[in-house]
Amino acid sequence: MTPRRIGWAHLLARVFAVDVTVCSKCGGRMKIVEVVTDPGAIAERPHGARAPPRPCPPGQLRMFA
Repeated sequence: MTPRRIGWAHLLARVFAVDVTVCSKCGGRMKIVEVVTDPGAIAERPHGARAPPRPCPPGQLRMFA
């Protein structure tokens, strides 16, 4: 018996209980617009709706991780 492959969207829905193929604002179907595989290009992109956090100024303690 060969193992069955499970799609990435189904795996995310199973683990995080979120359907990533449905828009959270309007309920419409989402589609893949771009696939980025280069690690350097991934690091340059903003994460989610905001850019990565800036480092703390010198001498300031970080309160939250």
